[in-house]
Amino acid sequence: MDSRTRYEDIREAVETIVESRLAELHTAEPCTIVKMNWETQTADLQPTTKSIIRKPDGTTEWIFKPVIPDVKVHFPSGGGLSLTFPLKEGDEVLAVMASRSPDVWQQNGGEQQIIDTRMHDLSNAFCIPGFRSDKNALSDVSETSTQLRSDDGKTVFDFKSGTASLTVEDASVTITTESATLQKGDLKVIVTSSKVQLGGEGGSPVLTQAGPSTKVYAVI
Repeated sequence: MDSRTRYEDIREAVETIVESRLAELHTAEPCTIVKMNWETQTADLQPTTKSIIRKPDGTTEWIFKPVIPDVKVHFPSGGGLSLTFPLKEGDEVLAVMASRSPDVWQQNGGEQQIIDTRMHDLSNAFCIPGFRSDKNALSDVSETSTQLRSDDGKTVFDFKSGTASLTVEDASVTITTESATLQKGDLKVIVTSSKVQLGGEGGSPVLTQAGPSTKVYAVI
């Protein structure tokens, strides 16, 4: 029992009641994926923040909150296009709890009547991938462009105004308003509006009938 309830103070009593209710209200929880259902795009989530309980003997214990089952996963989409991610067990996500039960909408879509009056409950959750703890923060994140990339940075689609590139380890394709460049290791091919350069001017030599050359191109 909260010590404040022992005193005849209306304000303290009200604060105790409000705090007790707020302790049961959920808005957002960091979670990890326990299981992914790709057919329905739902996941079972384990909240990572523990709750404290008081035992009958007066001692306290920190326990895990229950696994949240069948949580709808958010993949960005619109206009007939979608962006999906290969989520797996252990991935960090954020669970956001709706103010009202989304059960009927989740099953049928469209406008629906609410059949359960629960509010801000853990079971009202939606799953948003991409939230990361500091321990699992990405490395070498670009500050000047948008990237779609693998976590290890070996496969990167990078684009900004006037430039787009795709890199897969030592192979890359870079497109700008002036040219398109294909590179694999030391070999480079540059395409402009007027010519195709093999090896690049002053770049790595390529073998021709006349011998190795660093200035080989075809005029268009």
